[in-house]
Amino acid sequence: FISGDIAPAEGIVKLPALPPYATDYWSTTNYYWPTISENLTQISEGGLATFEPDQPDGPFGFGSSLKLGNDQCVIDGSFVHPKDECMKHIKNCNKGLSFSIFEK
Repeated sequence: FISGDIAPAEGIVKLPALPPYATDYWSTTNYYWPTISENLTQISEGGLATFEPDQPDGPFGFGSSLKLGNDQCVIDGSFVHPKDECMKHIKNCNKGLSFSIFEK
């Protein structure tokens, strides 16, 4: 124990305040888009027209988000790392696949 620390009672395990590894989004993932609008390859409204998306603040740890209407769509069609077979086709994901979408 560090000088000044009080030893825990017998049978009590003292845990560190923070884990000894990175816990921020960009360190715990293979793909991370802090500002999704910078990664868009296609943007459409009703299938044909384009639009300028509303970009309010995103969740903590990210930049801006996108606010889309019912008939608006955005696509990032070029994000896959060249050797990432899992992202090329789900059948290649022998350890599974996980992703997060934040919706407000």
